[in-house]
Amino acid sequence: MAKHISSSGSSNNCILRLAKAIENYLMWMISADYASGSIMRHERLLNHFQNFITNRNISWEEVFIYDTLNSFDKHYNLYFAANVVRSFSRYLFRQKLISDPIKKPRVRLPDIYEDYLIYYEKIRQVRCSSLVQTRNILCALNDYLTKQDIDLAAVKVE
Repeated sequence: MAKHISSSGSSNNCILRLAKAIENYLMWMISADYASGSIMRHERLLNHFQNFITNRNISWEEVFIYDTLNSFDKHYNLYFAANVVRSFSRYLFRQKLISDPIKKPRVRLPDIYEDYLIYYEKIRQVRCSSLVQTRNILCALNDYLTKQDIDLAAVKVE
């Protein structure tokens, strides 16, 4: 869970840094010719994120971690909010304002899936984005099969 800070000076610094970073991000979106609807959606969702951070006095070091994003997403349950915050974190990373963008922790899949992913990466020599997309699909398949109590070996393609 995100750590809380006690110093109001540090808290104010975080709030100001976050507000300035959001403003710069939105200006960058304008300069990059994003659609006005996208910019407005990002602004609205980032304002919710800023309120969440402010109300919980979260330190700058803890703002852009997966646990904070997960707490925010569960609290507000807004469509597309987590994606917007992740995009914002990638922007801040490229600007060297944070050390790493927010990344979802990698889930270890059963060996058969992991073996396939190793094969897919090494033999097929796919791009990293294709590997991530395939991992996400296999995670969803594994979740579905587990919830339905279906063994992968029992699945037939017909």
